[in-house]
Amino acid sequence: MFKLIGKLASRKQTAYSLAATIVEQTIGSIRTVASYTGEQQAVSKYNKSLIRAYKSGVQEGLAAGLGVGTVLLILSCGYALAVWLGGKMIIEMEYKGGDVIIVIFGVLLGSM
Repeated sequence: MFKLIGKLASRKQTAYSLAATIVEQTIGSIRTVASYTGEQQAVSKYNKSLIRAYKSGVQEGLAAGLGVGTVLLILSCGYALAVWLGGKMIIEMEYKGGDVIIVIFGVLLGSM
């Protein structure tokens, strides 16, 4: 998950860098750009770079959201399994509720 997020963040940063370069070059030579009426071309290049950066940002957010969501799902399923098994042990094997809670928190906190 972290490799994918790092790759997407790098791609986004590259797109923003390209957009910044376009702006810097356009403003630095604004007289030449204006004399050849290249304003629309510069704006078009800048917008394309920003669209690429936006798409990379959306993909990065999607990857991070799915990754964190998956981790939290696994954690919640672990809690659910522990509570279900603990309840079964209390009913069938006559364990005490406090002992089951101690084991649940010990195992789940230790595994984190």
